[in-house]
Amino acid sequence: LLATVTPIKTKDFVWNFTANFTKNKNKVVELAEGVESIDLGGFTGILVDVVAGEPYGSIYSTGFYKDSNGNVIINDVAGSGYGYPIKDPSMKSLGSVAPKWTLGLSNDFSYKGLSLSFLFDIKHGGLMWNGTRGRLLGFGTAKVTENRGQSVVFDGVKGHIANGAVVTTGTKNDISTTYSEYYYRNIGGGASPAQEQFVEETSWVRLREVSISYELGKRILKSSFLKNLSVYATGRNLWLSTPYNGIDPETNLSGASNDQGFDYFNMPNTKSYVFGFKLDF
Repeated sequence: LLATVTPIKTKDFVWNFTANFTKNKNKVVELAEGVESIDLGGFTGILVDVVAGEPYGSIYSTGFYKDSNGNVIINDVAGSGYGYPIKDPSMKSLGSVAPKWTLGLSNDFSYKGLSLSFLFDIKHGGLMWNGTRGRLLGFGTAKVTENRGQSVVFDGVKGHIANGAVVTTGTKNDISTTYSEYYYRNIGGGASPAQEQFVEETSWVRLREVSISYELGKRILKSSFLKNLSVYATGRNLWLSTPYNGIDPETNLSGASNDQGFDYFNMPNTKSYVFGFKLDF
């Protein structure tokens, strides 16, 4: 949906405003007989799949065992993992990597020979796996891992897994443990943690472009061999607001391909500044 309006137009001043709204809602209806899913890409415990009944490009990941009320199960059996959330190896859909909608807002102002324009790029929804954060936690190089050795009581209910089923009385967890190397390497980070905790929303509001220019005009240049002279400056990707904790919510490990939604030591987007002048003879 595209709309352009001119709120103000006088002899010397013009303001043009453009809004561009896009929404794509889709569902995979069916796959070939005998095909349960098509993997578009992924890592251990995290995949972007095509599955019947789900939106195209849905993220499937491992997570933590939970009770019927959604409370995380905390291991109450003495031994390895005691007091820690219990990983659930089954893959569950978390939603689509694609945004729910996007919106572009463009403003163009001109006053005599001076022009100013700026574009806001807005995206709502969409998911990305922040694999970089998971690995840095496992390496012990993320800032948060400075809490190693500190006591912690994980939020959830006490329980355990027996014969593949959750066993719990629903008692709130009160087991004190520590943020240990074991936890960060195997549960809260590393190569194969519960990946659900690293799937994040990638909504954003981005100042995509700002441009300013000035034309000297024919009256100033009337005694010159030049027909026109203008100078301009443009900046791109100057500001970003997003809940995403990774390096950039617009990045993707494999670039412009079907397997979207993977941030794994990716490069960030870039800011750029362009200055120049234009001559008309």
